[in-house]
Amino acid sequence: MGARFDVFYRTNSTTLDKFLDGRLDVCSEDQQIASSSLKKEWTTDGVEFEFSISPKFLAASTFQITEFGHVRDEPMGGADCYWFYLRDFTTNGLLRALRPGMTANEVWEKLFHKPYGHYFGGTGYPDHERWWLTWNYEGEFYFQSAPSDGNIPWGERKLIHANLYKN
Repeated sequence: MGARFDVFYRTNSTTLDKFLDGRLDVCSEDQQIASSSLKKEWTTDGVEFEFSISPKFLAASTFQITEFGHVRDEPMGGADCYWFYLRDFTTNGLLRALRPGMTANEVWEKLFHKPYGHYFGGTGYPDHERWWLTWNYEGEFYFQSAPSDGNIPWGERKLIHANLYKN
């Protein structure tokens, strides 16, 4: 069984299906094995791409998202393209140690940031929090909601889900 990836690309009302491509390039260290566009699953806020890859090809393989230039329904020159080595998302241990049910304090301990847990740059939303962990990583954390009476202290909330974003 290989490494499984779920990639989410946030879109807006001007993003059109025919001008968006998600591509997986499966490579060994010295050659390209395959290149394929992936199926797009549209959601309310964007597009998801799902795929798995053999550990044998993980180190050299890439994923690429391309949004081709257009004005309404007409193509234009240019494109925005983002590509990533898949190894960058599997070899980084920032979130690997986190498990649902851990308290917020345990999450910060695992990330080596407990003394600064309340002071990181970030944004709080009603359903999740987003924090800048290092210069090129952001963590998005979904914790259980605290009851309105405040009976659950900030650090005792339970983790539901965490996402890692590499800038």
